[in-house]
Amino acid sequence: MRLLNRSLQYLAVSILVVVGIWSVIFYFGFRDEVYDIVDDNLEDQLELLDSRVKEDPSLLESTSFEDGMFSISPITYEEALVYQEEVFRNTLMPLPFSNDLEQVRMLTEAYQVNGQYYKYQVVSSTVEEDDLVESMFWFIIWLYIALILTIVLINNWALKNLWSPFYTVLKDLKDFRVEQSSGLSDIQSSTTEFQELKRVADELIERTRKSYINQKHFTENAAHELQTPIAVITSKLELILEKAELNEQDAATVGEILEITSRLNQLNKSLLLLSRIDNNQFVENERISVSDMIRRLMENLEDLTSYKQISIQIDENEDPLYVEANPYLTEVLFQNLLVNAINHNKTNGSVKISVDYNSIKICNSSTEEKLDRDKLFKRFSKNPGSKHGNGLGLAIIKAICELYDYQISYSFNDGIHCFEVAVQ
Repeated sequence: MRLLNRSLQYLAVSILVVVGIWSVIFYFGFRDEVYDIVDDNLEDQLELLDSRVKEDPSLLESTSFEDGMFSISPITYEEALVYQEEVFRNTLMPLPFSNDLEQVRMLTEAYQVNGQYYKYQVVSSTVEEDDLVESMFWFIIWLYIALILTIVLINNWALKNLWSPFYTVLKDLKDFRVEQSSGLSDIQSSTTEFQELKRVADELIERTRKSYINQKHFTENAAHELQTPIAVITSKLELILEKAELNEQDAATVGEILEITSRLNQLNKSLLLLSRIDNNQFVENERISVSDMIRRLMENLEDLTSYKQISIQIDENEDPLYVEANPYLTEVLFQNLLVNAINHNKTNGSVKISVDYNSIKICNSSTEEKLDRDKLFKRFSKNPGSKHGNGLGLAIIKAICELYDYQISYSFNDGIHCFEVAVQ
């Protein structure tokens, strides 16, 4: 979940709880205040009724509510004890002007007149008050919803503007390429934390770029310095071989040294290539036809396949496969896979190349057993029974696939080794 949405989530939940509690308290407080007003009015009516009874004792015979909004009925002393204090309650009763039952508020209290106890009851219709409370209830609900939406929308707009510098820095960091000289965009913010973030990010990028440049120069210089003495050793050994006075044993020894020097030279080139891939120094990409490149590579390897009497089969999909990648790395990727399939093949063996619309699969026959998947793509990891390579070929393949988000997989079935590269 995005930071902005997370902030709004916490804010919305907090507002829902706080405003919800406030709305409930306000509603019940408003309802109690309405009933307090009704109760005060009933108390006034009761006092007025008591005054009227003193002036007109005949009212003591009004034992029902038919004559008005009051009732007087004689009670015993024990009953008077129950109503010696004012008793309020809500009830339903028919009023004189209506035959339907209506919600009323009733006040009951005991009075003593000429030694006899009477129960005075006055009522007041609460229909209008209840309508008012209900209207207020829905008003609070809609106000609550409108308030929540307004606060969330305003805070969403405010938080977007507030976090805008952060997202600017984040986008620049996502688009940052160490091999390019462009830095982060300037941010317009007076917030101390965002200014500090920008400063720290600039310093980190600068250190990263300096480290990248130093490492690039080191690998280039190291490769060059190693290449020169290897070339000198090779040329000296070749001159020695050309001398006729060498006996057969000395010539064989020199030949072994030349072979080791050649392997050392190839190892130096492989390590340099891995370093350049890790440092993302291949930035020029082109649209490449995989089928055309495979055919060109197979033409270059024709002498090797003919020598080992290996048959080649190429199956292509109707939809040609294209990749957007660096031409040199793409050639290294497929050449390593093809050379691997040929070197680890058997005499009179076969290599089958399947080019699909989103993948390429290279299978070869072999006398070697199934490879260990856990060590397959590790650097300097070799099959104990193999005399070919320096243990970096598959590591280079893996590094190129990771650079372009390709998926490479290995399978083995009935003496057939298969490597498949999914490019989409």
